[in-house]
Amino acid sequence: MNRKQSIVFWFVVAIYLVVAIGFSEQKQDEIICNKIEISFSDNAKKHLLEKDELIELIQTNEKVIGFPIERINIAQLEKYVESLAPVKHTQVYKTIDGVLKVDVEQRIPIIRIIDNFSNSYFIDKEGTILKSNYKYSPHILVATGTIPDVISPIAKSKVFNIFSNTNEDLVQDIYKIALKISEDEFWKAQFVQIYVNDKKSIELIPRVGNHIIELGSAQKLDDKLFKLRVLYTEGLSNKGWNQYSRIVLKYENQVVCEKAD
Repeated sequence: MNRKQSIVFWFVVAIYLVVAIGFSEQKQDEIICNKIEISFSDNAKKHLLEKDELIELIQTNEKVIGFPIERINIAQLEKYVESLAPVKHTQVYKTIDGVLKVDVEQRIPIIRIIDNFSNSYFIDKEGTILKSNYKYSPHILVATGTIPDVISPIAKSKVFNIFSNTNEDLVQDIYKIALKISEDEFWKAQFVQIYVNDKKSIELIPRVGNHIIELGSAQKLDDKLFKLRVLYTEGLSNKGWNQYSRIVLKYENQVVCEKAD
């Protein structure tokens, strides 16, 4: 092949590549998004957002199904999904067959708080406040009682950043107790509710037995729970769960047990 033939050859190749790329881009632009596929990265059952609700929220925010997939703004969609209270992190990408894939890591709530005015919100393990305006509500520890309506919970704010005065310290204490319970399989099996009585003293409602455990506050929580564990494993297991009506742990270096009638 002489120099002239070589030039002609590479010129033809260049023209072919330009046409092929242009044709490919045109074909891709014609691909319609036909499905949203949600994948949750964790296996936890105690989450707030279900797949069908997330698809519905995405479609309500900006209809993508039936829209050319190449024209979907991935960065904008990721920003929207991560703005949802239950979402910790997300990654969105598209496939050549028209599927929009959304990978989501959810925040896992450890407690639901219902205050004096029936306002309800969740707090996750990291102390993040999550609004409860979603269809699915997991079966987790619930805190009720004399809990002041100190704020309108701001989505994804941290409990320690918002709650700072005397009344709000109570919610911090509830979070600390819930976190400790969530981290221990023994305690998770024991308690179903945290209750704040009229004196703003924190109580635990057990799953088994008719007694109430009064912690008072989250101060020296490890010591209080250690004493309670000893009582549970060495005392109540032998004497019976209904032996006492109240177990008080708020006093230092002692456990006060009130006998049931």
